[in-house]
Amino acid sequence: MSSTIASAVRPQPWFCWKPDLDTYMAILTGFVWIGAYYLLTHFDDPPISTIYGFFAMLLVVLFPVWWFCMHRNRPLRELGITGRRWKESLLISLIVGIPFFWLILSQYGSLGAGVLVPQVIANALILWEPFFVFCWLELRFGDAFGIIPGVLLAGLFFGAYHIGTYPPVSVGVLALYGVLFAAIFRLTDNLLSMWPIAWAASSAKGTLAGGMLFAWGDIPPIALVLVVQLAFIALTWRRLGGNWAAPLKKPG
Repeated sequence: MSSTIASAVRPQPWFCWKPDLDTYMAILTGFVWIGAYYLLTHFDDPPISTIYGFFAMLLVVLFPVWWFCMHRNRPLRELGITGRRWKESLLISLIVGIPFFWLILSQYGSLGAGVLVPQVIANALILWEPFFVFCWLELRFGDAFGIIPGVLLAGLFFGAYHIGTYPPVSVGVLALYGVLFAAIFRLTDNLLSMWPIAWAASSAKGTLAGGMLFAWGDIPPIALVLVVQLAFIALTWRRLGGNWAAPLKKPG
């Protein structure tokens, strides 16, 4: 069997050792986010906590995009933001999402549409989590250590930043889900395989199980964060000449 698999980003070996500056930045931001997420879920002193949450969720997307595309002169496609294989990715997302939607209805249907609908919508608007875990951490770890270590490390970090927010057993379950989703993501290396459909369903199920409920009033600020993130990605795409696979052309 070949030591590489076809990748929408580029072929990567199953195992390797090629850490670089992007690897170290991914590790650093991963550990920083463990502490930042704990504060995000435990600090509740409006308006300071609201402002902190807004910028924390904003920067967890903006900084990797800036670092990778603007600072390191790498293409958006290597961040999983690409039009390549988008149909397959959406189909995967739908297949992943359907069982979670069924679980939501079967286990929490008694809560009613007034609770479940904003729960799903709010989680559908959360771009930062699948982007940070799979597009940023997993693909950088895959570049540095190979596909299998990248999948395992992404799942590990996904579980790790939930420590203190969920019981230890639930953290372990989340880590396993992270590994499973990371493996699925590698089928196309396209963000659409995880977001928004699969993430709306799976994250809504997870937050319901953890008692983290979203109300209609929580949706506008989450939507605002998403709009700014998408605008920054679009601006980056334009600076790259409207080409997902092109690096930034520096003057001179």
